[in-house]
Amino acid sequence: PLHTFDLRRIQANAAGLPEVVIRRASDGEKFTTLDGREHTLNPENLLIADAAGGIALAGIMGGLHSGIQDDTTDVLIESAYFTPTGIRRTSKSLALRSDASYRFERGADVQAAESASRRCVQLLLEVAGGTVSGAAVDAFPNPPQVKELTLRHDRAQVVLGVEIPSETQAQFLSGLGLEEVGQGSSSGSATSVWRVPSWRVDLKREVDLVEEVARLFGVDRIPSTTPRGAVGAHPFDATY
Repeated sequence: PLHTFDLRRIQANAAGLPEVVIRRASDGEKFTTLDGREHTLNPENLLIADAAGGIALAGIMGGLHSGIQDDTTDVLIESAYFTPTGIRRTSKSLALRSDASYRFERGADVQAAESASRRCVQLLLEVAGGTVSGAAVDAFPNPPQVKELTLRHDRAQVVLGVEIPSETQAQFLSGLGLEEVGQGSSSGSATSVWRVPSWRVDLKREVDLVEEVARLFGVDRIPSTTPRGAVGAHPFDATY
């Protein structure tokens, strides 16, 4: 979730200090990306901007005139999270694809921005030298709720068609970084509650946990069976 700017090319605000904001583009606003292409934007597009205008198309690509150059000495590091729908909409409307858009469209780790920026600073200091100027500026007004999913262990066995002990299911999920935060029962079936780490954006429902159990158990170990069906007829089955 990182992008770097040449701090010397960030325009100062009225107080004479370099200032970066996140805002919607104006209708018809022009912006030139790092690949040299000029784009005509609209209010659906999100910009990283300074006092003079856009310096990056949020979550997709940086601007041509604020990028790192051979003579860059002062670096501003931006580390952020952007919602998949907004990035997908902008990328498609501008026909602009990048590694960043590919990842943000599929859901990045909302909690990774701070740790990623700190790691980036550490590597810069180790490889290129220099000093850190000031503390990080963080804007995170509405952290997301921690996601918790309930797994019915008997249900997992019904879906997969093979008996996997509850203890084994729990071991699989723990090994993936999920944290068991509760146990119980539902209609006589043992259940467990799992706290999903922020980087597992793909785990949204109980069946996603079942899929992880199947993957670690080994799909090749699940026997093939003939699909069950029913014989019958209905007037709407006819094709006219």
